[in-house]
Amino acid sequence: MQSEQASRSEPATSLRRLIDDSNALFSAVHVLLFCRRAVAKYRPGINQTRETMITQSERRIATIAAILDGARKLFASRGFAETSVDAIASEAGVAKGAVYHHFSSKEEIMDQLVDAVQADLAVEVRKAARRGKDLADSFSRGVLKYLLIATAPAAKRILFVDGPVVLGWERWRAIDDRHFSVLVRGALEAHLREQGMREGKVQAIGQLVAGALLESALVCATSDKPERAARDMTEGLMHLLGPLLG
Repeated sequence: MQSEQASRSEPATSLRRLIDDSNALFSAVHVLLFCRRAVAKYRPGINQTRETMITQSERRIATIAAILDGARKLFASRGFAETSVDAIASEAGVAKGAVYHHFSSKEEIMDQLVDAVQADLAVEVRKAARRGKDLADSFSRGVLKYLLIATAPAAKRILFVDGPVVLGWERWRAIDDRHFSVLVRGALEAHLREQGMREGKVQAIGQLVAGALLESALVCATSDKPERAARDMTEGLMHLLGPLLG
């Protein structure tokens, strides 16, 4: 009899399990649909936030570029001392507060400008050097390009007149070494090592040549005829280096 009752209860138990499983499935589907609606509701906000972040980043880059471009024009024409932050803001088309938001001081602007001008200069020197027929010709072309561009009105005041005074020689030399001196010395010193010259002498010649280049640039920057001075300095330097580069 107990077996008969158990047999009759099995369908009921199975039905209850089916109902429970159906309820669980319904709840799961309900939760899934709720989550999908929630994601769909907030996704535009998420995308908008991303777009806003990109726009802000682009705006920041554009503002900094405008400030540096404006300062570059004014520093080259008026000089550092005669250029105010107000003038830079006006030239850049931004508020004075925007200048101080991105730069702590006018000196920081000069620091970044010297770095940028030197970087641009290094690119042009490399291009000129690649046209050389041999090492000596490449060296000569690179030096002449450096002196011509560095002492042009748009660059010489920033690089050789105000730059060293505002930044100090230590900082100025660090920037120059990173972009130009290492570039020129690298090719020369590599050549001297290939000739079997001892390392101490290689380093000494590299330092002497870097000093000669700096002095040449300073002479050209203060010359009444900078282009003629650049060519004379290049010819003189190559005359001295000829035996080493031959």
